[in-house]
Amino acid sequence: MQYGKVYKVEVVDDNYEFYVNKEFYKYNQIIKKGDTILVSTSETMEDLGHSCYYNREEIGLLGGEQLCLKPNNQVKDKFLYYASRYFKYELNQYAGGLKVYRFKADDLKKIGFILPPFDKQIEIIEFLDNKIPLIDKSIEKLKKSL
Repeated sequence: MQYGKVYKVEVVDDNYEFYVNKEFYKYNQIIKKGDTILVSTSETMEDLGHSCYYNREEIGLLGGEQLCLKPNNQVKDKFLYYASRYFKYELNQYAGGLKVYRFKADDLKKIGFILPPFDKQIEIIEFLDNKIPLIDKSIEKLKKSL
């Protein structure tokens, strides 16, 4: 997963092209469907902490300056992705750097968020999956009218 592409997308799906050379990857680089990719460095504070949802059947590999958030039996995959979009704003307070800003993986441990029961997570996911595309369309229309 090239850093230069990941920080510009919200979802890595079948339209996202990349190549995995199985001779060189390490197990801890593997990302699977349902994982969230979090960008840990950026030239701007706005892009620092950008996350995207990995929605492909085949494995991917993390590139440099990226972290993988994996769902577990307490947090649904897409809920973790939506929560990670909030992390971005919290991580800014831990960012350091002059030309390139970065945060450390341990900084994620300092961020708290509410983890509702599984059934509520599913409701939130369905709500956001329906509303976010509508909001994005409204924003695009507004940008075009300016």
